[in-house]
Amino acid sequence: MGLFRTKKDKTQKTAPVASSNTTAPVVAPVQPVASKERLRVRGPFRAGTVLLAPHVTEKTSKANKANTYTFIVTRSSSKQTVRQAIQQLYGVKVASVNIIRESDEHRQTRFGSTTHRGRKKAMVTLPAGSSIDLSKAPKAQT
Repeated sequence: MGLFRTKKDKTQKTAPVASSNTTAPVVAPVQPVASKERLRVRGPFRAGTVLLAPHVTEKTSKANKANTYTFIVTRSSSKQTVRQAIQQLYGVKVASVNIIRESDEHRQTRFGSTTHRGRKKAMVTLPAGSSIDLSKAPKAQT
């Protein structure tokens, strides 16, 4: 079956090498790329790209009085990156971070099916005596 490639097919690819004497091109095997070279080099940590928006509802407003704030974060963020972002943007110490991942919703309509992407929320608990004012913009990143 020629539809699917195997790992052997990928490593047996060849690249043409120019030759002045012969009419048929001489091909040299292409070396597979090392796994470290394939890794994407990441830039410096930017806190503004982790937090998308504060999640303000009646339930989260009650939790704000207990020093627990809820934010909508990117789907690739982790507890450590959320902690760093809160500390950089709001200048407060974070006691704990809990992550909630909402799954995708599949809905059937008369035109077909649609999918609403799930989102990720972070519930950030601050130590007693510290708070975040969500009505103000976070301080500028340096």
